[in-house]
Amino acid sequence: MLVAACLRSEIKFIEPSGLVQSLGGSGEIKFSISTFGELLYTETSMIRVISPSDAELTGCESLTLPKGMKGEIFIWLVKRGGCTYSKKAFISQQTGAFAVLVYHNDPDTSIDNIIPISDSIYSNIKIPIILIKNADGVKIRNFTSKEELVTAKIHLEVLRGSTTHVSAEYWMNPASLESYKFILAFSEFADGLGEVLDFKVLYKFRNLSGDSEASKNLCFANGRFCATETFGFEPNSVLREGVRQICIWNISEKRKDKHTFWKQYIRAYKDCVEDKLELMIRGAPPCFSTITSVLRLENSLIDEINSCVEASYENKNSPQTSRNFLLESNENSFEYSQVYLVPALFLNGNLVKERLSPVIVLSAICDKLEAKPAICSTYFTNSIDWDFNRKESFNKSVIAIVSIAAIGFIVLFAILCLVRQCASRSVSSEISFDIKNHVTEYMRVKNSR
Repeated sequence: MLVAACLRSEIKFIEPSGLVQSLGGSGEIKFSISTFGELLYTETSMIRVISPSDAELTGCESLTLPKGMKGEIFIWLVKRGGCTYSKKAFISQQTGAFAVLVYHNDPDTSIDNIIPISDSIYSNIKIPIILIKNADGVKIRNFTSKEELVTAKIHLEVLRGSTTHVSAEYWMNPASLESYKFILAFSEFADGLGEVLDFKVLYKFRNLSGDSEASKNLCFANGRFCATETFGFEPNSVLREGVRQICIWNISEKRKDKHTFWKQYIRAYKDCVEDKLELMIRGAPPCFSTITSVLRLENSLIDEINSCVEASYENKNSPQTSRNFLLESNENSFEYSQVYLVPALFLNGNLVKERLSPVIVLSAICDKLEAKPAICSTYFTNSIDWDFNRKESFNKSVIAIVSIAAIGFIVLFAILCLVRQCASRSVSSEISFDIKNHVTEYMRVKNSR
C-alpha cells in the first residue's frame, strides 16, 4: 500500500433512487484505483454492481454469478481483507467482471491517498481494483443484498488546469525493461498528439539518505540517489547509466530532433539489456560500448556524452559521498517521499495509477483535450458523460413520444383497414344482390317464352 498524489476519481450511481439519496443525492462517491489492471478514462458504459453471499463477502473464494447475468457489464462489490488485492482481482476476472469494487474494512480509514498494488503472485490480471471507503461500501451492500438493481458509471480524471495542453513527466529506471517497453511503445502515440503534449523523461532513484549502512554500495550523493532495483546489475553501473541517459536526453533536446537520438539509444540499450539478461554472459563489454558501434556514433558525439557524465560529479573519484549536479537537476517537480513507482507517469501533476500502457495513457490525455488530435478518434469513440441522467430522461421522453405515435399510427391503420374491409363487403354484397336479381329476371323472362 502506497501513498501518492490524489487522483480525482468518482463513481456516479444511477439507480436505485434510494441508494442515490443515501450517497448524498448526487450518487457520486470517490475512489482510488490500483496500479494493475486497465480501465480506459473514456469508458462510459453503464455497469451493474453485484455482491456475493456473506460467506464470499471478501471475494477471496470462487464467485458465482446471479441468474440472468448473461451479457451484462458488471463489477463485484467485496470487502477488504481475507486475501490480497491481486487475488480478489484474479477471482473476479474469472467470472467476466469489468472491475472489482472493494470497500475498506475500517470505518475510520480515509482512502483518498491509498493505492492498491499487486503482490506479483497473480499474473495477467486485466481488471483493476477500485477502492472505496467503508461507509459508502456498506450503503451499496445494503441494496445489493436485497437483490435490487444497482447501476453506476465510472469517471477517472488525472488532469488539472488547461484542457488545451497536457504536461507529462515520466519516471523511469535504466535497469527496468518495463520502463523502456512503455516509453518506446508510447512514442508513436506521443508523436500523434503533437504540440498538445509536453513530454519529459526523468530518472527516478530511491532516496535512502536516512540509512547510512544501506547507502554505502547502492547510492550516489550520500544516499540521495540509490539503485535498489538493479535486476542483477551492479548498482553503481545503473546509476552511471542513468546519468548517461540524462546527458543523451539533453543532447537530443539541444538538437531539436524530437528526441530521436535519445529514442534510438534507449531502444539499442533495451536490446542490450535483454540480451544480457537472457544469456547471462559474464565479462561482456558494457552496453554503451556495444551501442556506440551499433549506432555508429561519431567520436565527437561520444566525447560529448562522456564529458557531460564527468561534469555531473562534484568529485568523480567519490560519487558515493559527493553531489551529482545532473541527478539533482533531474529530480521531478512532483516528488513524493513515500512513493517509489517505476515506471510511473504524471499528467499535469497527477499520477496515473493504473498499469501503464499506451492506450490507458492516451485515453487519459484525450478525455480532457478540448481540441482532440486525430489519434484520439482512432482509438476511442466515447467520452465521459456527466449529463447522463438528463439525457437518459430526454431519451425516455423521446421513446415514449415515438411509442405513442407508433401506437396511434397502428390504431389508425387498423381502423382504415376495418373501414375498407367493411366497405368492400358492402360493395360485394350489393354486386351479388344485383347479379342475383339480374339472373332471376333473366330466368323469369326465359320461362315466360
